Amino acid sequence: MDKEKYFLQIIYELASKCRVKLPHAMKDNRLNLAGVFKARDINTKKIVWVLKYNVRVIKKLKKWELIHIVLHELGHIKTQGHKSDTISEYKAEKFALKAIKKYYPQYTERVLQYLARFIGDKRKHYREAYEKLLAENLPGCKSVKDKLIIIRNISKKF
Repeated sequence: MDKEKYFLQIIYELASKCRVKLPHAMKDNRLNLAGVFKARDINTKKIVWVLKYNVRVIKKLKKWELIHIVLHELGHIKTQGHKSDTISEYKAEKFALKAIKKYYPQYTERVLQYLARFIGDKRKHYREAYEKLLAENLPGCKSVKDKLIIIRNISKKF
């Protein structure tokens, strides 16, 4: 199956499974990857969610990455965004991680490894949101310092 068709299929399936309003999917190769936006429907004049994605990038990704991207963007729709970028990213990623644990447990470790890559990110909102999420999802660690050591080791493996 073509990656783009698979991507569109999982948008539909995961929106249904997670009880999130199905966004309109739209190609937009100007984006780095994907994003959700509010827009006004021309016919009904209602506000709708649009999930825009870059086809060239989508075609290069693995199955678990496509699932994670869709769940993350659906998380933005479900949590309705926040004024704070950090809180918005945290809530969207928490939603995605919870859904991955429930529906695709075999991908949980890969997603955590992916999130660990953002620990040194210069974009503060990603770094803070993902550090908090990783710290919450690493069992057996009592201190934040221990969790950060484990996170750094995970990110080196990726």
